[in-house]
Amino acid sequence: MADIALINYGMGNLHSVAKALERSGGRVRLVDSPDGLAGATRIVLPGVGAFRDCAAALTRTGLGEAIVERINEGTPFLGICLGMQLAVVEFARHVAGITDAGSTEFDAHAPNPVIALMTEWEQQDGERQQREGGAAEQRADGDGPGTVPPAVSCHGRQRDGAQREPEADQRREVL
Repeated sequence: MADIALINYGMGNLHSVAKALERSGGRVRLVDSPDGLAGATRIVLPGVGAFRDCAAALTRTGLGEAIVERINEGTPFLGICLGMQLAVVEFARHVAGITDAGSTEFDAHAPNPVIALMTEWEQQDGERQQREGGAAEQRADGDGPGTVPPAVSCHGRQRDGAQREPEADQRREVL
């Protein structure tokens, strides 16, 4: 059974995450100091709260540095939502060498965003299309970017649940 350190930085819905991890077979303990990481075989950093407040809490308690040390030692890590964003920014800063990496979700003027909102990507795609002389992704049937022409069909399992087994739906209704 995995011994999971669930990081408690004073924000977030720890109860829901803990219950989900316990249901998956792990033994969960809330950790609010670097010493609490001792013996953990997995680390989970949940993600509700303000980016700056979360980062400040991790720095103030010493958990941020301790988590990075454990990850470098090979302890598996899962960041959820804000936790993953923090992990990506830290990786960019300390591994990829982008010392001013940030997130536009929390700082609209981040000099080197490694986390951005989808709307910002769409805006960049539109600007790229204008530079390249029109809508490069315009479909032959006249539909805009992101559409599938009528002649194209998709086969195989659909991740969005479009292809379902009727028996599975009946089992879900019973639960």
